[in-house]
Amino acid sequence: MTTTVPRKISIVWPVLRGALPTAEQPRYVAVRPDPAARIDDCFFNVAEVVSRSGGSIVTGWSLWQWPGVLTEAIHHAVWRTPDGGLIDVTPHRGHDKRILFAPDPGARFDPSLARRRPNHMAALSADPDVVALVAAANALFAYLGALDQAQVQLARNGQDSEFDGLAAAHLEMLHRVYAERLRPTDRCICGSGRMFFRCCRVLPPAEGFAADPLRKRTWVMPQSPVHGVGLMGPKAPDTPRPCRSLATRS
Repeated sequence: MTTTVPRKISIVWPVLRGALPTAEQPRYVAVRPDPAARIDDCFFNVAEVVSRSGGSIVTGWSLWQWPGVLTEAIHHAVWRTPDGGLIDVTPHRGHDKRILFAPDPGARFDPSLARRRPNHMAALSADPDVVALVAAANALFAYLGALDQAQVQLARNGQDSEFDGLAAAHLEMLHRVYAERLRPTDRCICGSGRMFFRCCRVLPPAEGFAADPLRKRTWVMPQSPVHGVGLMGPKAPDTPRPCRSLATRS
């Protein structure tokens, strides 16, 4: 089971709305990748389309769910066409035909900083481990979102003990939830299409976050398991991409 576009807005919006106070009612937006667009690089893709074809950029949140487990809002941008329609011009790893998108005028993207707004996650299950995973992920999102580029580099280099603690707590809960809900031969939650044990499997905490300095290089800034670029992906914490994650896919 991979994280997916929610089939019903009513499943995810009530639990995410409180964390996105300036966001508008979500709506489904067709995905029509621009031929020149880079995968998951939504803000720059839309800017390039606007420069060529007019229209404007609309920032907001793409909404995803791991059905019955959790949901996540990820900072995203779509193109408002000259005639007023909305199109997602960014290709996604899962080849989705549409996304669920909540426009948010308060979630602007500053290209000079190349930093996205922190993701927001909410539980869809009362399972204590899921609730704890969501809390750990949101704490990590919030902490990373408050860092400047120099501070992120320190965290990346293992010189931020608070980051280390938050990341270790997140990885522990991520391992528990994955172990409870995914079998090795299940398709990975990230949406890559590969089997879990060949993709984003999480090492048990006993194998050591702190003991293995390379571990931090396999952990990335929370960006959702939805399409293969989640927290266990190859990107470093200071990387502005991708547009998605479930601390567990952008």
